[in-house]
Order: sequence, then C-alpha cells, then structure tokens
Amino acid sequence: MPLITAALVVTVTFPSVVLAGAGPVDRVDPLASFEVHGTTPQCLRLIEGVFDPRGDERYMPYLNEERVLLRNECGTPRGLDGWIIHDYARTATYRFPYRSSIAAGAMLRLRTGAGVDTSTDRYWGRGAPVWDNATWERAYLRDPAGALSSTWTRADRRLVGAGDIASCTSGGDEATAKLLDANSGTVFTTGDNAYRNGTADEFSACYVPSWGRHKWRTRPAPGNHDYYTSGAAGYYGYFGWRAGSPSRGYYSYERGAWHVVVLNSNCSAVGGCGKGSPQEQWLRADLLAHPARCTLAYWHAPRFSSGPHGSDSLYQALWQALYDHRAELVLNGHDHAYERFAPQTASGSLDRTRGIREIVVGTGGASSYAFESVERNSEVRGSSTFGVLRLTLRPQGYDWKFLPVAGKTFTDSGSTSCH
Repeated sequence: MPLITAALVVTVTFPSVVLAGAGPVDRVDPLASFEVHGTTPQCLRLIEGVFDPRGDERYMPYLNEERVLLRNECGTPRGLDGWIIHDYARTATYRFPYRSSIAAGAMLRLRTGAGVDTSTDRYWGRGAPVWDNATWERAYLRDPAGALSSTWTRADRRLVGAGDIASCTSGGDEATAKLLDANSGTVFTTGDNAYRNGTADEFSACYVPSWGRHKWRTRPAPGNHDYYTSGAAGYYGYFGWRAGSPSRGYYSYERGAWHVVVLNSNCSAVGGCGKGSPQEQWLRADLLAHPARCTLAYWHAPRFSSGPHGSDSLYQALWQALYDHRAELVLNGHDHAYERFAPQTASGSLDRTRGIREIVVGTGGASSYAFESVERNSEVRGSSTFGVLRLTLRPQGYDWKFLPVAGKTFTDSGSTSCH
C-alpha cells in the first residue's frame, strides 16, 4: 500500500481476513468503509472490528470477543507509545502504554475485557462493551499528535467465490472475475485455482489476469490440480500466508458472528482425512475453541456430488466433526458444475433439523461437466453455467445466491437460519 505523503483522505472498500489464532491479518471488513488519513506517512491500520460477536457482548467471555485489530504495514517495527483507539462518540479511549511496539507485518488485537497482555493481544480492562451494534459504529486509530490514521466501520459480512477457476484456454475465469468486480466481500476459492498443474507460471499467466486482481481479499482452498506441482509450491508461493501453512493447507478465520474453516482435501499430502488424522484432530480442536452460533467450511473434493467425480466417503470423518459441532454449510468444487443438497448427516441421510447443507460450486471458469447421475438429497443442479456463489452471513443465519456470468440465466437462491 502506498504511503500517504500529502494531506489526503482516501475511502475504499476492502474485506478483512481474521485468523483464528496468532498470525497476519489483511485489510478490512466486507462492505466496510476503510479510510486512511494523515499528513505524514502512516502505515498502522485498523483492519478488523468485531462489535457483536454473539449478539450480546455484555458479559465475559464475550467482552474479549469484542475487539479491533491493528496491523503494521510499515515494513519496520513501530512504536505505539501515545497511539489511541476510540469509539464513535469518544466516550471510550484506549491509549497504548509506554514502550509499546508492534513488529513489521504483525497484527495486534485489542480486546474489550480483561486478560494478560501479550505480543498479539492487549486487553482494555473494561466491564462493559465499547461498541454498540449499530451498523454505523466506528473504531478510530489516532497517532500521538491526535491525527486520525484510519477507521473501521461495522458492516454486514459477505463471501463470494467458486472453484475450478483459471485456465489460459478458457475465458470463463475472466467472466467470473467480472462478477467479483461487482460484489464486495471476502473471496473464497474451492480449489483447482490454476490449470493445468498449478505451476507458478500458470498462476502468473492464467490466474493473475482474472481472479488475481482480487488476491488481496481471497482466502483459498487447494485442489488436486494445485498439487500436480510438488507440494503445491505454485499455490502456496502465490497466495502466501493467505493459504495457511504449506505443510497443512487448512486453517480457519472469522467473518462477523461466523466461524469459517478451510480444509485440505488432498489427504495424502497432509497425513490423511480420516478419523484420528492430524487434520481431523485439528478440526475438532478448532471447532471446540470457536463455539460460534454459525459455522461453515469449504474444501475442494465434495463428500456428496452427482457429477462425474461423484460422492467420496474419504471426507466422511471431516463431515462428522462438523456435524458434531452443528455446522451449517459446506462448500466444494472438483466437479465443474453447481449443485445444492438438502441438509444431510455424514452418511448422507436427510436431516433437516441439524444436518449440513452442501453446495458444490465448481463453476469458476475452467470448464463445465455434465451430471452423470442424481444423488439422493440433491435439490438443485446446473451443469453449463459459469458463475460465483454469494453468501451473506447474518448473525443467526445466511442468504445464498448463485450469480451467473453475463448472458446466462441459471441461478439459485435462498435464506435460512442457523441451527
């Protein structure tokens, strides 16, 4: 991001990426107003705010889930002595203590409640919320002289994306990228990001000219074609920290009141996907540590599909872990089509009370597949339309809509509450 060297106010719209543990964080929230202010170079940014984590943050531990996040984009460590964060009405002001600092590229959470300060978390020590639940509520960051550096405004959350995306022999990825251009939110991918082999050159030549312009707001999942290059080196090299650790490729983050889990369906590369595997154990621990009202997960190869790849029981243990923790939604790719299933158990039994809905959205633009059969509980199918899925994540539910590329009419939409 360029440095601000003259009196300037710039307003843009970017999404946030919030890791579920310590680690880098990027930009701001979907639909949020992000403003950079200043007359001197400033590169400390507010990049996320969680103002109503569970709909009621009046009591512990909810006060520590209400938070704002700060990132140092300066390239060098920065002192925080005298910097302040305050609310819209300026009735609550936090001043960083003497000799505070933040490392280059690091992020720091400021939590409303009480706790022990660390290099990644600081605690305001308040007994009541700082921010209310109004959509206009805003957090402010000011330098020691009182100059406004950046702000973050609460807004609704969106995810938008697809899988099976970029091919230099297809114009479909450019058509779907235009849909991303027109829709704010965090971009998700459900794997097979750059065809045919996920090489660095293919990412550069095929992915970058289309979906690459949204890299800054993308949280990807790897596909089998990404692993056609040893260790998925092209994929991890391109997406960097956004893709999680190259040794795992699975990670989680938060989007508003939702917990979002990204898994790696390339099981042989990560020690398996079955019960007791490192990934399954990590998933259960992650879900236990993040007991959100609403949870979704996405990965590449689907548990259930009517496409040529079909259903795969290899992912049943992962589905079971999500089911046990009352997850709402799973997104996949691999079969180059769109298919929505009714809520199911891990074994494929219809369960409208607490089952997980699956949507296969392998429609990113590489090519299209025809359906070879119809699996039970399949509700909607579209086999010849590129497009993206847009999710609006509400505190107690979600809306979905499939957006077709220009010239196509197939669509699917709906709304439901979380369990």
